[in-house]
Amino acid sequence: MNDVNSANYPKLIGKKVARFCPNGHRFVVRANREDGSLFLGCSKYPECRETAEIPTDLLLQLTGATPLPGFAVSEEPGEDDQ
Repeated sequence: MNDVNSANYPKLIGKKVARFCPNGHRFVVRANREDGSLFLGCSKYPECRETAEIPTDLLLQLTGATPLPGFAVSEEPGEDDQ
């Protein structure tokens, strides 16, 4: 799925996902400035700089595949976003 990047899926950038960094903050889909690749970054950046690769199952859901239990995408702010 190497075609999944910010150029092909610009609407994914900024989406909050039901995954959390080790510090308990919600992850958000971010794009690498150099190559446009997508990754999960902490919603509390720059205070928290945790990042993670987007797991394949979550990536499939974000790009339109059938959602799997426990991997919901949220448009609503989480309690850590207040």
